Amino acid sequence: MDKDLVDRRFRSCKLREAVKARRHQLVPSLSVVTSQLLLADCVMARKRERDDIEWTLFREFGRRGTSLLLLPHCSSVFYKTWHGAIRGIMVSRKSLSPALMACATSFVSVRGEPPGMCHVSHQYYTDSLASLAGSLCQDSPEKDDDILVTIVLLYAFNIISGSSSWDDQPQHVSAAIKIIISRVLNATSADLSAFLRLALESVLYQVFLLNNGLWSSATSYISLQSLNSEFWARSEKLLEHPDNMDFALLSLNSPVLGMPLAVMRLATFLGQLCLGRESANIEHLVNLQTEVRAWEDFALQAVEQTNASDTLNRDANCLYAMIASILMQHLIAFGPNAGLPKVSPTDSWQACVALHILSRRAGDHRWSECFIGTWPVYALGFLLSEREDRDIVRRDMQSRRELTGFWIVKRFQEDLERSWAGLEPDSPSAFINYNIPDTRISVPFMPPIPIIAL
Repeated sequence: MDKDLVDRRFRSCKLREAVKARRHQLVPSLSVVTSQLLLADCVMARKRERDDIEWTLFREFGRRGTSLLLLPHCSSVFYKTWHGAIRGIMVSRKSLSPALMACATSFVSVRGEPPGMCHVSHQYYTDSLASLAGSLCQDSPEKDDDILVTIVLLYAFNIISGSSSWDDQPQHVSAAIKIIISRVLNATSADLSAFLRLALESVLYQVFLLNNGLWSSATSYISLQSLNSEFWARSEKLLEHPDNMDFALLSLNSPVLGMPLAVMRLATFLGQLCLGRESANIEHLVNLQTEVRAWEDFALQAVEQTNASDTLNRDANCLYAMIASILMQHLIAFGPNAGLPKVSPTDSWQACVALHILSRRAGDHRWSECFIGTWPVYALGFLLSEREDRDIVRRDMQSRRELTGFWIVKRFQEDLERSWAGLEPDSPSAFINYNIPDTRISVPFMPPIPIIAL
């Protein structure tokens, strides 16, 4: 049909209707696209906001939290090494960063910052376990420094805020031990990098805490089978220089322990002997006594230098040595499995030295914030017979709890208070036999029978 013959009277009207219908079809599509773009912008904004918050937490933890995990008098190389390690996780290993965020948020939480942080920190901790499990599936995970740092952060989290996750601690520490053993199996002192020394000392300190557990019970401790005596002896050789035992040099080169590892070993083993967790014959005890006396002399000489820059380490080391000495004296008199001794400054020069240190440190925030003194103060509290002496320990522990907020301090403090309550007349716990004969009394030592933990 000829187009000129078509009636064009309604053609423009039909065209307008077609255009209008087309517009109606486009409007929903544009609306959907706009919504999607807005949603994407919101997601990106939230991600940027979260990243900003996490970096703020990271900087706060790095600035204020590191000094509560590393000793203040060690070489700055260790601080730089630690900051470099955790920054590397933030920048290039985001899959492992939840462990770092767990520590950072828990650190903020225990210091009374915004409510809800405790829940956030535990969520980060849960996420970090899943992330770490995935990373452990890679080839040779024991050679990955970031994985070792992540494990260190996980057990550091439990020290800071571990009320509901402390049962995980042996698993974290055992994993770290396996990695450390693979690194130092054939190493010498010269082979230890700053990072490896820091990690080794950190793991050994956690082993020390787990092996000691709580002194309120003969069974409230964890013996890590993966850390045998051979490895402990090898660690002592790697970390110390017996031919040149200069305390200032030791403090400089020790980021976590701050003292001879042998002193901590002795304090642990002697306490376990008293509590019946270990056994020993008279010959072994005599050998231990010789070693304890040597470390007594070393500690007393070191603590006399009151103008030294590392007095925190020297005082803590002296407390460890005095505790070992009190326990040793008791073991020589009564043998293993006789319980913990009870002493006072009037009958124990070691108790006098220890209480003098605590009295001198009263009100010293640097001392209260330094983690290395927490355990010996706790242990000393079990050995004191007089209430006024225990009050000195009580004030020290309370100051530590207030200034750090760390859960491990709360755990030790509450265990002490429970044990002290058992010493009071008519106490529900008074049946517990804490009244061990005074260490001044000497009785013939009989070879001990095999010890069975209660």
